[in-house]
Amino acid sequence: MDSINSSQKIKIKMYPANVGDAFLVTITDSDCISNIIIDMGLSETYQNKIKPDLLRLNESGMSIDLLVVTHIDEDHIQGAIDFFTENGSDNTIIRVKEVWYNSLKHITREPIVKNKQLKIPTSLEVDSYDEGENNISAKQGTALANILEQFGYNWNTSTDGNAINIDNYNFLNFSNFSIELLSPNTKKLDSLNKFWKRELKANFCSLELESKLSNEDKFEQVVIQDEESVIELDDISSKKINLRSLKEQVPSVLDKRPPNGSSIAFIIHAMNKKFLFLADAHPDIIFEQLINKYGNAKFDAIKLPHHGSNKNLTVELANILNSNLYFVSTNGSKHDHPNLDALAKIITKEHFKKIAFNYANSRFLELEYLNLDEFSCELVVQEEFIF
Repeated sequence: MDSINSSQKIKIKMYPANVGDAFLVTITDSDCISNIIIDMGLSETYQNKIKPDLLRLNESGMSIDLLVVTHIDEDHIQGAIDFFTENGSDNTIIRVKEVWYNSLKHITREPIVKNKQLKIPTSLEVDSYDEGENNISAKQGTALANILEQFGYNWNTSTDGNAINIDNYNFLNFSNFSIELLSPNTKKLDSLNKFWKRELKANFCSLELESKLSNEDKFEQVVIQDEESVIELDDISSKKINLRSLKEQVPSVLDKRPPNGSSIAFIIHAMNKKFLFLADAHPDIIFEQLINKYGNAKFDAIKLPHHGSNKNLTVELANILNSNLYFVSTNGSKHDHPNLDALAKIITKEHFKKIAFNYANSRFLELEYLNLDEFSCELVVQEEFIF
């Protein structure tokens, strides 16, 4: 990357967030410093990785200008629930100027679920839904909504308290950066509405839920168990992997999960640079937005959707993603993420590219055995990046 004035820089930190996402973007220019958090992973991510950084920022007199919880799945929201519970209304950890998060009240214009007879089961049997994410997401989504309302956070204030929705909003401006929305739209949010209500109805029916704080002992945290993806390294070097062939692989089923489709995906514009954060968004809406607005314009960094799932990275979408740096956020213990088919679509692109992992996961080790020089591709395990 080009050398920059130390007083003007953009720093992106990709936290090792287990199977989830957690990013801290710090924008420093001559006028001010802004901090953006994008998701907070699981509880352990927040407690062990993010919280120490937030305390240091607070000690330096800084705040979080924007905290985005992209959607309600556990590997994105669980750490945020812990953070807001601890931070309370008196900013025990750090001041948060604004939160973006779409809850039922934004989608349906109905009040947040409270003062209702809801049952929280004493044990959770996690069923699979499409790719098998935990269906606890609707319950945790409701818990976060109660916390934000109880503590009076500035919540979706940039959209006048309405949902973050590309049908109604495009560019939203802050002190030294702006955000261009790419997802979700009304159709994706309607699907989430149906999913959310179905899950609440299935899981709650008798106990009163006022807030996460008053019912903390009634929630059973479902911690995603690490299941090591077993790859015999001795066999990898002998594998005949044809990346050019793999890149044309069409997934049998595209991602249709409503929570993923509701992901808040966007471009951060700052200091004449563009950073693309795709959360777990569906490929159809991202392709439509990017092709209409940018074609194959270059971005300074791209966070690959859904931890590198092939179900979220179609050939058409991959063809218009253009950057020298791609982020892959996962330890690889679930769903074979990142999928080799998806990475092949990036590796074989003609321009030079660096693919940055936050873990030396099994996929990273597998690819290290291949000669990627012919594809002008470098693999790294790295957390911090300066632009």
